[in-house]
Formats: sequence, C-alpha cells, structure tokens
Amino acid sequence: MTGHDPAHQGARLGLSRLLTAAVPTDQNTLRRGIAALWHLSLKESLSVTELADLLPCDKSQASRVLKVLGEYGMVTRNAETQRYSLGWLVYAFSVRVSGRQMVSIAGPIVRTLAVRTEQTCWIAAQSGHEVLTLYTSRPKSGQIIVNEWAGGVPPGGVVPIYCTASGRALIAGLADETVEALLKDATYDSCGPNAPRSFEEIRARLEDVRRQGYCVTVDELQRGTTSVAAPVHDGVGSPVMAIGLSGKTTSLRGRHDVIAREVVLASKHITSLLFAERAAGARGAAPRRGSTA
Repeated sequence: MTGHDPAHQGARLGLSRLLTAAVPTDQNTLRRGIAALWHLSLKESLSVTELADLLPCDKSQASRVLKVLGEYGMVTRNAETQRYSLGWLVYAFSVRVSGRQMVSIAGPIVRTLAVRTEQTCWIAAQSGHEVLTLYTSRPKSGQIIVNEWAGGVPPGGVVPIYCTASGRALIAGLADETVEALLKDATYDSCGPNAPRSFEEIRARLEDVRRQGYCVTVDELQRGTTSVAAPVHDGVGSPVMAIGLSGKTTSLRGRHDVIAREVVLASKHITSLLFAERAAGARGAAPRRGSTA
C-alpha cells in the first residue's frame, strides 16, 4: 500500500522533530500554531522575536500566529512586557484530560470554602474578554458536589468579564486603558439588572475592587445571584485565576464582608501553595534590580 497518512507522521518522525522543523508553506497555519503552543509550554513566556527564532519563521508570521491564538484564548500577552504565555483555554483542556496540578491543589481549598460558607464555590480564569469556569464545588446534604453549575454557569462555561465578580477581580490590576481595549467590542445589554452599562461604570467599580482586594457583584450576571471573588496571584503580583462563590442574593445580603474575608484567605492560601517558590525568587531578585553594581 502506497497511500500516505499524515495523521501518523508524528509517530514515525517523532513529535520533537515535527515541532522544531521548518513548516511546509502549504501546511503552515495549523502546524505553526501547534509548534508555537509547544514552545510556549516549555518556557514561562516568549517574545514575538524569540518565538520566530524557535519556529523558525519571520517575525510577522509569528505575530500573526500569536494574534489568532490570543483571539481563541490559547495564549495571553502581558501588557507591560509584551511577552506571551499559554492561555487558560489550553489549561482548561488539560484539566479535562489530566487534572493538572493547579486544580489538584486548589480543588481542596475550593471545597473547604464551600463547606465554610455553605455556598457554591469555584475557580475561574480569564479567556480574552470572558471568564472561563475551571472547577466548581457546592455543599449538598452534608456532601460536596464537584463540577456542577455555579451561579448559572456550568464548568467549562464562559461569561462576560465585566459583570462578574471573577472577571473584575482578574482585570482590576490592569491599567484602565488596557481594560478599555479589552472591552472595546463589549455589549452592555445582556446581563442582569445591576450590570454596568458603560465603560465609565466599569472603571468606577474596578476602583472599589482595587481598594478592597476583592469584588462583590449583586444581580449583575443574573437577577437573584450575588458573587464574591478574589484574585489568585502568581507570586509576583499578576492574577492567574480567581476564586470565589455564588449564592442567592437574599441569603448573602448583609454578609458580604464576612464572606469576602473567607474568599481572600482562600486566594492567599492557593497562591502560597502554588507559587511560593516564585514569590521567594522575586523577593530575592528585588535587591539586584535596584543594585548599582
């Protein structure tokens, strides 16, 4: 049999060879995108130039690949450093397949938070101008039920970033201009009665999040639901996901401050478990950045 099955080429040639070889011009889009994700998985972050050298391809080609991957939430760009890293959609895929370290570590903390607050709790991450729910936990009849709907959102579901507690907790650390660019195509008419209806309203509410260190939304995503969320940082100040809870507005009324303290403690706990080594490294590097030697 002389037929050629490209699906088995990786098995014959070896994955590493396929991902580092020059991409044929007639197969460039998908192969180059897969290779870009592979290289990003091996590094904490890459610049456009660094990725172009690795693929290898022109810088303009690497930039186009990253643009498309970014539109689908497969990569994220640090607005300050202009460097790219794997996005949370890639992580969500990996969670479904293998139960990666973050959920294995954060999951018990989410479950504990659900027990302590008697509310449905979750972790979520940014995916472009939306929020992706990664894991949920809720108490029910003395048991903890995982990965069911939370605040009207299923695990793996996405919601707008601007009218959710998790979303505003994640973007509060960004400059207003960056947030405005992120939301340039947002429509403000599809959420609950208390959702912001303009960027000016969003900016004012983000100031509250920045001051408090957590976000509370009441009847914003949908009527009758209140949510509280705090960011989980990567050890050097950048939010990588949010932990929070959702419940009936009537049951959480008057309890926002108490609930928020529980959520913030849980977020700090996850940060300490996942990123303690990175935080320690950043503290050790700080004097060198200010050194005059």
